[in-house]
Amino acid sequence: MGLPVKLLLKLMIAGGAISAPARTYPASFNILLSSPVGATIADGTGVVTINNSPITANVTTNRTADSNTGVAPFAVQFDATGTTSVGVALPFRDLYHSWNFGDNDTVTWGFGTQAGVSKKNRDTGGIAAHVFETPGVYAVSYMVINPLTGAMASKSITVTVLDPDVVFAANTVYVSTGTITAGAGGIPSGANVQSNVTTVSGILSLASTYKRILLKRGDSWSVGASTGFAVAGPGIVGAFGTGAAPKFSITAASVSVINSYNGGCQDWRFMDMESEATGLATGSARKGTSFFTAIGGGGIGNTSGKHCLFLRINHHHAGTFVSLGNDSVVADCNADNIDGGGGNVGIWCYQRERIAILGTSVNDASLAEMNVRLQGVKKGIVKHCYLKDPIANGLKHALAIRGWSESNVWTGDYTEYVIASDNVITGRSSSGLVQFGSQNALSDERHRYIICERNYIKADYTSYGACFNASTSYSAIRNNLFEGLNGIEYAAILGNSPATASNGNAVLPPVDVTFHNNSFYNPSTVPHAGTMLAVVSAAATGIDVKNNVAYLPNYSGLKSILTYSVGSVCTASNNTPDANIGSVSPSFTTTPPLTYADWKPTTGYTINAGAIVPVYDDFFGLQRIGTFDMGAVQP
Repeated sequence: MGLPVKLLLKLMIAGGAISAPARTYPASFNILLSSPVGATIADGTGVVTINNSPITANVTTNRTADSNTGVAPFAVQFDATGTTSVGVALPFRDLYHSWNFGDNDTVTWGFGTQAGVSKKNRDTGGIAAHVFETPGVYAVSYMVINPLTGAMASKSITVTVLDPDVVFAANTVYVSTGTITAGAGGIPSGANVQSNVTTVSGILSLASTYKRILLKRGDSWSVGASTGFAVAGPGIVGAFGTGAAPKFSITAASVSVINSYNGGCQDWRFMDMESEATGLATGSARKGTSFFTAIGGGGIGNTSGKHCLFLRINHHHAGTFVSLGNDSVVADCNADNIDGGGGNVGIWCYQRERIAILGTSVNDASLAEMNVRLQGVKKGIVKHCYLKDPIANGLKHALAIRGWSESNVWTGDYTEYVIASDNVITGRSSSGLVQFGSQNALSDERHRYIICERNYIKADYTSYGACFNASTSYSAIRNNLFEGLNGIEYAAILGNSPATASNGNAVLPPVDVTFHNNSFYNPSTVPHAGTMLAVVSAAATGIDVKNNVAYLPNYSGLKSILTYSVGSVCTASNNTPDANIGSVSPSFTTTPPLTYADWKPTTGYTINAGAIVPVYDDFFGLQRIGTFDMGAVQP
């Protein structure tokens, strides 16, 4: 017989296997894990019935076939979508999933809402990803908590990260456009060197012999034609020496520095490089220029670029940075001044599984289209990123999570298990700066199990518009700060997919979506209505709107927390009363809020006025304690 769950957890915490949860639960939820379902306790204010939810933790990785072993830097994606809990229908959405990767606990993300504070070694959510850069054996700890009962479960998994100096001891090569010698310029004595390599094809051809190709810092290569790459890894293309990152300068339209063919270029790490097309005129001359392209059609069977990692790459004044293969990770990259007009986006994928974009800036796609467009994705992550300025026509999005369809007809696949969290997203939009929905009004693209949380989304448009637009089911929108400027009318819109029936497609309404603990502020004086959430589907059901705060002090039109089409089924409570949206301040620390901390109420109607909802933390990732409050930032 095993140890009791609570004792086992205490022993694991004491031994450092997992981190103790920070939350101090209200008395009404401070229930023993052994309490039976339907137990009742008194908390001094009345008797509360608790539906205790025993949890079974289940964790897998996308590296199980490799026994979770790989060479540094090693990108691993973790999957807890198999975790279950008695009495919880949607554990991916309604349980709190926490990760400690057992890595350096001091390194922080450079972008996102908590840049310089959020630790790379920690994560939340039912799917997660981490890049292990230092060789070693890591005990990755997963803890899952029911926010309403305090029930917990945990699981540990071991990841082994190998030293590239050992793995590639015999097949590392140092490369330069000039003359280099072993034992000088940062090259070890006896190392393999290749001098006078002046083309990308010359670099990649070395992969038939060498699996770690290190390029001399300060060198640059002119790229006038795409180079195909079909060599299987594991492998690394990186940098050595000191100075500026090795640079690839694209000199013609429709050129990709690296084209990954289907069946090849798997498990490669591309790191510490620069790509650009500054020698080309803006617009059509830069159309189709990119650093990396995963070739081939969509679908989870495509192996082009599979398991590839893009780390610390600076891509600018060119078209798409990367089009991703399955199991790809982008981390700590800069993709700025995306150019090339229609069809060019900062980061793109087409019908892929397990995509992670972490701590990356895609700043200014105004001469292209979108910052990030994932056209059909299963188990996708966009976290700790900075996404600014899609094309200024207002019709595109900074972050677009689309669905799976061909010729507007559903393929049978869902875009599902996707998390967008802790991002800073700003720009102009009339149709949703962030979109989880179909690419057009006719396309049947289906979304479910989506989490949008702890983001700062600031949208600006001259005449109507929204911060967020979605057609999804069984999803959560929570703890976000929505800020509108000028004509932005909505914080969020929830509608059908497709918007219009065609091609035999039936219009599908959103089902079971929670909209909890968000805050909306708009200082605009534009004289039209202001709505926090608009449910525009007449057949929507199970839309739950609670604990939201809105303050639009200068709007002269009608203002509401929720508007919904006749026929839809929505519940709303414990939100800013509609009559107060324009006249009663939520007592932000500073109004207008200039920093994220300014959104914290200091007094007033939001404090201790929230409904009980399955939301564990707040915008800052701080555990909610005591009586629930309204808004994204707890007092």
